Amino acid sequence: MGRWYATRLTRSLSRAEMDKGLVMTASGENVEELRGQLTAQERLGSQMISS
Repeated sequence: MGRWYATRLTRSLSRAEMDKGLVMTASGENVEELRGQLTAQERLGSQMISS
């Protein structure tokens, strides 16, 4: 069936953002796994903004 991918298209991440765990492309074995990766990325990004 293949992997599922989602790539950020609006801007590139800074080195500091990537060092904190944000990724340009998330992937998963299925839609549920990808959704989990995207949720985790959104949570991490929100934590970085509120810090």
